[in-house]
Amino acid sequence: TYHARVNNRFLLANLAFPELTVRETALSDVHEVVPGEYHVISHGKIEHHLCWSPKDIVEGEEIADFDTAAGMLRQSVQDCVAAWASRYTHIIHSLSGGFDSAATLACLHKAEAATPRCLNYRTEASDGDESAFARITAGHFGAELVEIKMPGTPDFTSLLLNAALTASPGGDIFGSSTRQRERDIAVAHKTEVFLSGEGGDHLFYQMTTDLVAADYARARGLTPRLFAMALDTAIWTGQPYTAVLGTILKFGLFHKAWQPSAPNWNTLPFLQADAIRANTLCDTDHPWLQDITDLPPGKAWQIYLLPKVLHRHETSPRSEVADIIHPLLSQPLVELVLKIPSYVLTRGGESRALAKAAFVHDLPKEILGRKTKGGTTSHFARMAHDNLAFIRSFLLDGLLTQKDFMDVTGLENYLRQTSLQTSETIPNIFKLLATEAWLRAWENR
Repeated sequence: TYHARVNNRFLLANLAFPELTVRETALSDVHEVVPGEYHVISHGKIEHHLCWSPKDIVEGEEIADFDTAAGMLRQSVQDCVAAWASRYTHIIHSLSGGFDSAATLACLHKAEAATPRCLNYRTEASDGDESAFARITAGHFGAELVEIKMPGTPDFTSLLLNAALTASPGGDIFGSSTRQRERDIAVAHKTEVFLSGEGGDHLFYQMTTDLVAADYARARGLTPRLFAMALDTAIWTGQPYTAVLGTILKFGLFHKAWQPSAPNWNTLPFLQADAIRANTLCDTDHPWLQDITDLPPGKAWQIYLLPKVLHRHETSPRSEVADIIHPLLSQPLVELVLKIPSYVLTRGGESRALAKAAFVHDLPKEILGRKTKGGTTSHFARMAHDNLAFIRSFLLDGLLTQKDFMDVTGLENYLRQTSLQTSETIPNIFKLLATEAWLRAWENR
C-alpha cells in the first residue's frame, strides 16, 4: 500500500507561482522529469541532465528577414501538422475560432489528411463564445463542426469530491464534464486523436510586452527606426511612450539582465508571509531559466513561458480513448521560432504579425483580422459566484486551512463577492479548490 507524504513546500509554491514547472511534486517521494531533460538513476542516486535547451537554439543561427521567416514558418507548421495527421484516420480537432487552431486546420486541409471533425466550446459569457468565428473557419475548409456548450453551474460537490489521485493538484478537474462529452463523441466516431492549436500564443508571440523593443535595440543599436519601433510598441502594449523608452534603455542599450518578476504577495492574502519567505522552493523555475540572463529579454521571456505550456498534464476522460497531440508544440517548429527575433514575430507592434503574414493566403479574412481573443474568465467567475457558499465551506472547513502556510483569516476575507469582480483572483480561487480537492482525495484513500 502506498502511503502519500504531502510536500507542503511544493503546495505553497504552487499556490504562489502560476504554472509551476519543477522536478518536485506535491508528493514528497515523487519527482518529475521536466521538459528537455533526462534522469540517470544508478545505485540509488539520480542525476539530472539537459538533453535540449532553448538557449542553445537562440544563440545559434538567427532568421531576421521577415519574408524569409514567414515562408519558413508556414512550411514548418505545414510539415509538422501533416506528419502528425499521417498517423491517424479518425481525427477530432479543437477549433476555438482563433488564429492558431484555424492555421492548424488549414494545414490539415492542405495535407489532404482525413477530414477532421471539429469541436468548438462556448460559454454563456460573451467572451467565451467564439462560435461565429469557428463556423467561418470550418465552412471555409468544408469541415464538420460540433458545437459544445459548457455547463454554466456544474455540481461542485461531485467535481471536488472525486478528484484524481495525481502527483500534484490539477486544474482540469473543472472541465471534466466537457471532457466527458468529448470522450463520448470520440467513442461514437472511433476517434484516434485529438488535435488542437495549443502553443500558438507562446510560439507566435500573442503576449504583449515592451521587451521586444529592447530586443530590437540590442540588435540594431540607436537608430532612427528604433524610435518608430518604440511608438509601435507603446500603442501595442498600451504603455506610455516614455515607459517603453525606459525599457529600451534599461534592457536594450544598457544590456541589463531580465529576470521573471516575483509574485506580489499583497494579492495573495491567504498565504502567510513568513512561511513564503521560509519555505518556498529554492528553485521555482525550470532548469532552462537558470542561465538566460545574457539573452535578449524578449526571447528570455518567451523561454520563460515555454515550459509552462509544455508541462500541462491532462487526466481527463478523453485521454482514456484517444491520443492528445498539439502539433504547434512539435520540436522542429519550436526550434524555428526560437531562431526568429521577437521584434520580427511582432513586426509593427502586432501580436502574431509574422504568423499572420505566413498564412495570409490560407485563412478567412475574419480570422486574420481578429484583434481580440476569447477567454473563460467570465465563465469561471460565474461558476464561483453561483457556488460561493459551497466554496467557502469547502475551503474554510477543509484540510488546506490546517497547513502552517495558510492565513485562515485572510482566506475568509478573500472568499467574498468582491474577489469575484477582478479577473486576477479567479485563477487563485480555482487553484485553491483544486488543491483542497487533491488533499482530500489522498486523505480519503
